[in-house]
Amino acid sequence: MQRQYFRFDKDGYLTEPVIASEVWDDDNPIPDDLTDVRPPDGLWRARFVEGAWVEAGEPPKPCGEVLAVQMRARRDELLKGTDWTQLVDAPIAYKEKKAMCRYRQALRDVPQQSGFPFEVAWPDEKG
Repeated sequence: MQRQYFRFDKDGYLTEPVIASEVWDDDNPIPDDLTDVRPPDGLWRARFVEGAWVEAGEPPKPCGEVLAVQMRARRDELLKGTDWTQLVDAPIAYKEKKAMCRYRQALRDVPQQSGFPFEVAWPDEKG
């Protein structure tokens, strides 16, 4: 019968899951670098300490290039969600259409903000 174990390094950090068919008991104990205690989902960096898995650090912050791509993707989704407001036959008043036009321009200007991509002031759709 195969069982799943989890290998950790000398500092207790999870290195890999292991499928083993070997049976360990009092006469043949589990190797020191394995445990059958499953790490909980959602840990970014799991570490095995005193018989339990714990979070061992914060996930790294994305670099500027990655964050810029993420911020532009969010901006593009917000623009896409308001595309309909610029159609000639959009069922909104002229004043609302102009406000949406200003909002959309503010969204397009997001990458020019001085703190971009680390600090973004998202424009308010309400104007």
